[in-house]
Amino acid sequence: MHRTTCEECGGTLIISKDGEYVCEDCGLVYEGVRTVLPRRPKADGNRGTQHFEVLNKTPFKVPICWRNIGSNCVEKTKMIEHFSRLDFVQRYYIDKVSIRAVRRAYAVLLSLCSLLPVQLSLSIRRRALEIYYDVALKLRSIRKNHIALMTASFYVAIRERYRKGDLTLRQIVIHLRKMGINISFSDIFKAIFLLRKGVGVVLRPRKPEELLSTAIRKIMRDEKVKERLSRNNIDLLLYSRELYAEASALLKKVKCNKSPLSLVATAIYTADKILVLKHHWKDVLTQKSLSSLLNVSQFTIRELYYRVFRKYVFGDMNEE
Repeated sequence: MHRTTCEECGGTLIISKDGEYVCEDCGLVYEGVRTVLPRRPKADGNRGTQHFEVLNKTPFKVPICWRNIGSNCVEKTKMIEHFSRLDFVQRYYIDKVSIRAVRRAYAVLLSLCSLLPVQLSLSIRRRALEIYYDVALKLRSIRKNHIALMTASFYVAIRERYRKGDLTLRQIVIHLRKMGINISFSDIFKAIFLLRKGVGVVLRPRKPEELLSTAIRKIMRDEKVKERLSRNNIDLLLYSRELYAEASALLKKVKCNKSPLSLVATAIYTADKILVLKHHWKDVLTQKSLSSLLNVSQFTIRELYYRVFRKYVFGDMNEE
């Protein structure tokens, strides 16, 4: 029986001093896992430390194993003790790739996962690591930015498994710059091109309708918006329902090549204007509040509103 992850918590299995497979996170022991020894590598004077496991496949798809060094129990015990002290990057060492660069990229991934809900961070992290290691193994001869490659893998994992999430590349880059990592959008786009070249990943463009409900939920949770609705005697549930209906109708009418999140933010702002005229309410949302809540610049919202959306509010009035 071959197993590489724990059935209880999904943690990585490591080898204990007794030669048993133990979960790194919860400590559950698996006695029935059979150890498969790797083939002896070809002679190479530039090999790394012999205690590192040189992979030819991505992590989580092959059992963890150590090199067979003979029947000497003392040396084998020392080796198992050394193996148990290795961190994730050392256990999954890739030949001809700098361990320091991979470790920095792994630290970036752990920091990026803090932006996600706890229940999703584990699956996103594992998928991002699979993509990253797959590309790193296939493109070992190509010089690459490992932090950008890990960031691109994280973004692709989100797009695959968290389609309703509103985490954008802009937010990711801002988070990395707060960490002191100077990375640009072009670096990430180059890394996404490497992902496409290495593993054939193709990102499907997101539709604005997929982000609309998430954006409105985020707006309705804001305390300032709740206070403004309460002060104007507007029911929260009624307002959110009609806001979604008007914004959804606007997005179906508008055909524009701007980013989906920018279109959603401007459609919500325009829908608020329509509800003000329809029910004689006071303005609830402003360009400044939407900019801070949805991470879209005020200039983008103002430009899209006057160039594209404004006619759906005042079109009939201008004709009259």
